[in-house]
Amino acid sequence: MDGGPVFARRSGARRASGGGFGKLFPQLFLFPLLLVTVAVLVYLLFVASARDSRSIDDLLRDIQSGGGHSRKQDAWALAQKVSEVDTRGGDGYITEEQTRQLLRLLDQAIEDDDDEMRSFLVFAFGRLGQPELTWPRLKGILDDPATSSEVRKNVILGLSLSRNRAAVPTLLHEVRSRTDPGEWETRWIATHAVVNILTHGEALPADRLANDPLVEMAVRGLRPMVGNSRKEVSWNTSVWLAKYFRDDQGESVLRDLVSWEFLDAQRGERNQELTEGEKAAFMALAIEGLYALHGADLRALLEEKKNDRSLPVRNVALTCLGELNGPGKPERRA
Repeated sequence: MDGGPVFARRSGARRASGGGFGKLFPQLFLFPLLLVTVAVLVYLLFVASARDSRSIDDLLRDIQSGGGHSRKQDAWALAQKVSEVDTRGGDGYITEEQTRQLLRLLDQAIEDDDDEMRSFLVFAFGRLGQPELTWPRLKGILDDPATSSEVRKNVILGLSLSRNRAAVPTLLHEVRSRTDPGEWETRWIATHAVVNILTHGEALPADRLANDPLVEMAVRGLRPMVGNSRKEVSWNTSVWLAKYFRDDQGESVLRDLVSWEFLDAQRGERNQELTEGEKAAFMALAIEGLYALHGADLRALLEEKKNDRSLPVRNVALTCLGELNGPGKPERRA
């Protein structure tokens, strides 16, 4: 496990119930990682701004006019705000002028050699900036080997919450190229960024699976991650491939994860046993993945798990059984 993965903090496994994984994707996998890339002290100083009621225009003006800690606090508040924007009713991008303001602020942060400010800003305009203006700049940052790990992660996080399909090939390159053991987290973030851009947390319909060349490219690029030495990468990729792309590359991993004996034997950072909540969360996700692959053919396992020792696992099993027994039951994967 490369010294033992940090399951509790980084894997996104803490899941309270069997609710839809897609709804939890941004909350559990994306924005929390923005916070862990900066100093704990900075987070403690700025956490109060999470409830900031200022508009994006207000925050941009305050960033431009402020100084020192106040500028960073405002930039953090902006990153928090754009992470919460609901884009279901449209593309959700900020205006061209707002985007240009963010790019100018980035130039200033680069001139000041301020990586914390750069991290907040690239997340913000990666998330909501006009793609024709921001994508060439973001790609340049990712292509630059001198880019710090923190800035790189936040570029990817911003893109992962965007709808910019143009980023997918570059993100797949990040998945392939970040092979150093110390870069596992960047590889992991880039993996689910590809998934989130293409699926938005919803299983893809058959016509997209069959006719979208970018989806085909993504599936080919993600399959090798099933065998990754970091369990955060391997386990989650197996779930994503199954649930969203109906791909069975990681089915053997998912079969392991529905076994308490297997999960009880796993160890995380510093050889610590996984908590009951972490084990239950991974098992619930694995059940969802297997159900996406096999539908009614998974009934025997679902019947077994509806009486499981874990409430989240029971809830997932019962939800799947309810779908099988009601209208709109899933078809078996060919």
